[in-house]
Amino acid sequence: MRKRYTVFAALYDDTNQGWIWMPKEKGFNSRDYITLKSTETSKKITCTCRIIDDNFLTYYNQPPRINIQDPNLALVISAYYRDMLGELKTGETYEFEIEKVGKFNYRRKIIAILHHPDNGIKIAACLAIISIFVSLISVIGLQNFLSIFHWIVAAIKGLATNSKG
Repeated sequence: MRKRYTVFAALYDDTNQGWIWMPKEKGFNSRDYITLKSTETSKKITCTCRIIDDNFLTYYNQPPRINIQDPNLALVISAYYRDMLGELKTGETYEFEIEKVGKFNYRRKIIAILHHPDNGIKIAACLAIISIFVSLISVIGLQNFLSIFHWIVAAIKGLATNSKG
């Protein structure tokens, strides 16, 4: 889905969360993983989304914040994610592509966790990934693991090459 949205600053409570707030769009639910791409900077993030509803608007539209006048054209994004998208300014309108991450697209979900604003979550994810590799090595042996690992890397490179075309 491609659309123009006005960018608003996240609330203090949301600055270290791994989500953005977006309007209710067909096919999107709160806590879905999404990929958000700025068409103007060509940079993208993967994170979870929260849906802007009346309760959120009541809490958000308190002085001294700038009110969200049209929640159907608003994205509420923390500075961390705005910077990852190319230092987007609040109050400005940008064109975005928003795609829902597939249910079984674990690669994109891992990327979301590794790009999370909370360093504790990033470290925990890295340790989990390392522990999976260490477990595999202990179960199948180093030589078998290395040959499987090279096969997986080649397959991922092949997928990446095919998806660009």
